[in-house]
Amino acid sequence: MIEKKAVQLYPEIFSGVENEVQFEQIILEYMEIDGPRTIRPAINGQEVYSLLEISSDAQVFLNFINKIEKKIDFALPTSRDPKLGYTTFDAREFIDEKDGKLYKERHIGHKIVSIEYE
Repeated sequence: MIEKKAVQLYPEIFSGVENEVQFEQIILEYMEIDGPRTIRPAINGQEVYSLLEISSDAQVFLNFINKIEKKIDFALPTSRDPKLGYTTFDAREFIDEKDGKLYKERHIGHKIVSIEYE
C-alpha cells in the first residue's frame, strides 16, 4: 500500500521496487542505530515520540534522514490509527532508570492483517 505511494512520490529512490520486501529493505537501512541514516516521526516538521503529542486529526510523517548530509531523503505519510494493510512503526523516548540518560527507540513492526474491537 504505502510502497506504491512511495514509488509515486519518490521515483528516484524507489525506482525498481516491485514488491513489499524490496520496499522494506530500503526502509530498514534507516533503522540501523549507529548507521548514517535514521527515521523520525514528525508533525509539521516537529519530532514527536508520544501519541499524547498527536491530535486525532494530525497528519504524521516519517522523515527518513541522511545524518551525514543532514537532510531529509524522503518523508512518507502515516496514520495515527491502525489501518488494514499498513505496517506498524513504534517510536518512544524514555529515561533509563539505571543510568538516567535519555534514549529513543524505533521499531518497524508487522503488517496489520486484521483489527478486532471488543
